[in-house]
Amino acid sequence: QAEDGIRDVERSRGLGDVYKRQVLNIDKPHMVGGIGLVFAVFSTFTLILSVLMFRMLSLKLKSLALRAEVRHLRVDILESLLVLFGVLMAIVINPMYDYITAVAVISLMILGMVENLREVVETLTYKVPSQQLLNKVKGIALSVHGVKECHSIRARRLGAFKI
Repeated sequence: QAEDGIRDVERSRGLGDVYKRQVLNIDKPHMVGGIGLVFAVFSTFTLILSVLMFRMLSLKLKSLALRAEVRHLRVDILESLLVLFGVLMAIVINPMYDYITAVAVISLMILGMVENLREVVETLTYKVPSQQLLNKVKGIALSVHGVKECHSIRARRLGAFKI
């Protein structure tokens, strides 16, 4: 009661006096339990199944969106394996591995975003193909029966496809 000023002549300075006497344990940032390992294994397994399914579909449909999703899920598998390793190391050795794993996963996420953005920009912005490809198009056009001359060939490249 002396801490809250009820029976003291001097007024208390509040709970700061109480907190100053508490012992803080900063040797272990937090404990990682075995349930984290179960979730990491389950997450990795479901991601592997998803990649197999989407990869088959992306090859069949030749879809840019599905290819991006497969790439995203492959990175997710790598991240899940990394998390699985980090959780295991945090349980067995030191909880600090959990934080190290989080930084590595964030780095992989940023790398994946940059890779996807690069492909999207290529798809959204037309690119002029090389002179070699333009000469090949001109050769094809001139090989058509009845075509005597070909000039001012215009072509644009769209992502991985040439138009």
